[in-house]
Amino acid sequence: MYSNEEYCDMILAYGEANKVSTVAQRIYARKYPRRTLPNHKTFRRLDQRLRDTGTFNGISRDRGRAIQRPPQRDERVLREIEWDPTTSIRRISARTQIAKTTVWKVLKNDNLKAYHFTPVQHLEEFDPQSRLQFCQMILRKHQEDRTFLKHLLFTDEATFTRDGVYNYHNAHTWSEVNPHAIRDDNFQRSFKVNVWCGMLGNILLGPYEMSYLDGETYLNFLQEDFEEMLDEHVPLLTRQNMTFMHDGAPAHYSTDVRNYLNLSYGQNWIGRGGPQPWPARSPDLTPMDFFLWGHLKDLVYERPVDSRDDLWQRIVQGCNKVRENSATIFPRVRENFVKRLRKCISENGDHFQHLL
Repeated sequence: MYSNEEYCDMILAYGEANKVSTVAQRIYARKYPRRTLPNHKTFRRLDQRLRDTGTFNGISRDRGRAIQRPPQRDERVLREIEWDPTTSIRRISARTQIAKTTVWKVLKNDNLKAYHFTPVQHLEEFDPQSRLQFCQMILRKHQEDRTFLKHLLFTDEATFTRDGVYNYHNAHTWSEVNPHAIRDDNFQRSFKVNVWCGMLGNILLGPYEMSYLDGETYLNFLQEDFEEMLDEHVPLLTRQNMTFMHDGAPAHYSTDVRNYLNLSYGQNWIGRGGPQPWPARSPDLTPMDFFLWGHLKDLVYERPVDSRDDLWQRIVQGCNKVRENSATIFPRVRENFVKRLRKCISENGDHFQHLL
């Protein structure tokens, strides 16, 4: 790929840059604008190759066995990565006609690793600003009153289906010979359960099955079943200092629901259209989404679900397991919540999950 003269010029540029490869690349580009610009790591590898073998081509003449390190091969592989960091070893091998094992060794020797993407909720133009204001408001209340988060009632609804969540990438079965194992999916007869839960201090409220979620059924739930849960499980002093929070689902935004919450909680409720607005498209900012539903579904779908009754019983059992350890788990969840608020603020309301 390069002549000996070009390799010499690279070494000179590397020395002029005091062995800083990125600076060497800029010096080389300025001096030789019409030449093919090498990857900045080529300068460091070329210097090391000369020290190890005494030659540009990587073949040592001073040892009993020749050490082959073709610079053209390494450069071709790294150039593919530079053009498309999301490419795969298989694609690089196909395009360069270099063995996959060799491609892997080149990448490893250059300290390159493959990292997974972090899935995030798409944000609209003005979402970061509302997320930022929400996080600042919660942290301000937390700093003014260290018991505030213990009196903040997080609520949400989730749907559990027959198929559930199953990770085929990580699932496997051990055997001396291939058992050709299968797992049923995409059932002809499906069913689902809509579930409401709440987290308050170290208390888990629910599960409560909601056959259908609209403004009227949600209001009836708040006025009747929800009030019964509070009477049964939440001390009066906690209720008097409680702040109610739900997201911006259409049922939560109905006029009757908002009027009821204004009457029952005054300024102490958070939601769409409330005195403290909930930031849209922010599942990363409520423990119901970043903790409870995922953890609960892991418990529910440990094995295939047989019937709708079986699904509901597993939801109840899963909630009981969470409830047994809530005194240990929930304080850590609140700490994680505060960490997320601060990280969201540091990112000006933008995505932050990939930085946790």
